[in-house]
Amino acid sequence: MSVSTLRHISTEEDLSKWEEQAKIGTARPFAYVTDALFSKIAEEVPVGTLCSDAELDNMNNILGMKAYTKEKTAFLPKVECVGCSRPLNFYDVFLQGVDKHGVDFMRLIASGPKMMLVIPDGDEVQQVRCSGCGVHTPAQREFVTDNAMYCRKC
Repeated sequence: MSVSTLRHISTEEDLSKWEEQAKIGTARPFAYVTDALFSKIAEEVPVGTLCSDAELDNMNNILGMKAYTKEKTAFLPKVECVGCSRPLNFYDVFLQGVDKHGVDFMRLIASGPKMMLVIPDGDEVQQVRCSGCGVHTPAQREFVTDNAMYCRKC
């Protein structure tokens, strides 16, 4: 994915139009949004499962920057690992992202302009690998961080 070609959205009306297009597959499901619009939407998202201080420190150390804070980094579904019953959180998603996309890409997402990612309608449930036991659990990887939101309905 080339982040340099992403759409830039600044109004709620444009965001609604883009979300509908992204959900049915007629627009890319990634877009930049203004800081003000991102903050407004983030306030309306219910708090999910938060990361521990140690997990946040480890993610920030991997990236070599302070990208994630406790107040703003959450995994939205409340899902327990099917292997060890540990509540899954953004740390699990982050480590999968590093494995799949690499540290440089994750750093770009964590430090670039505010970004919205919409899960298209009909998108199948994904697998989240538990960082505790390594077992994959079916779950939609919805999350909110300081800089990005990935959700079915933002």
